[in-house]
Amino acid sequence: MTFRDGTVVRLLDVRPDLRQGLDAQDVAAARLHVVARTVDLRPGQWTPPTLPSGRGDHLALLVVDGILSRTVTLAGRTAIELLGDEDLLRPWDDQAEATSVSADVTWTVLRATRLALLDESFAARIAPWPSISAALLARTVWQSRWLARHLAILDHPRLDVRLVLLFWELADRWGTVALDGVSVPVPLTHHTLGRIIRAQRPSVTAALRQLRERGFLSREPDGTWVIHGDPSEQIGVLAAA
Repeated sequence: MTFRDGTVVRLLDVRPDLRQGLDAQDVAAARLHVVARTVDLRPGQWTPPTLPSGRGDHLALLVVDGILSRTVTLAGRTAIELLGDEDLLRPWDDQAEATSVSADVTWTVLRATRLALLDESFAARIAPWPSISAALLARTVWQSRWLARHLAILDHPRLDVRLVLLFWELADRWGTVALDGVSVPVPLTHHTLGRIIRAQRPSVTAALRQLRERGFLSREPDGTWVIHGDPSEQIGVLAAA
């Protein structure tokens, strides 16, 4: 992967959320200066770039569009973190961090993904508009909050409730309103779902079948999940079952 020949995009056009806090005059000026090189990733395994020794000019990678998973295996146990639109990545830290117990980290592109390189020159270009820096910093806070909510989901004893909670979390992050529910365009297999919520694949398959029968969940031919109904009612029904 290289950004050297990547397309240069105007981030305020491809990520309009970064305009928050800017008036019309600032937006017009910032559009011309807030640019970044991008790279497109195809679905499949991804090997992130390694920074040359001593270089610290890469601040982060911004997910412009797409979904990736970061799989961490530690002492024989595996956890999966999902990252997508608006999230920030620093994959080179996986090789640089020194820990008492080493972990194996792998990345998978789940849906075609575009990453933007935020480097030292990018930081200089956005300096006149502090609200853009604040918006990017807010993403790191939200990512930590999503991870905390994920831990809370894992603490629930019922597998079907964990699945419902997970799908509503994904709907909040990347879902779009559909005719009969919320479409979640994250192509997660039963095996991957099991890894995310700490369950065996056969158990996940059985739980998903029951959720379909209750009308809580369905799946489109392209792998997109659609969640139906009200989350509070669904959790209440399942908890009382």
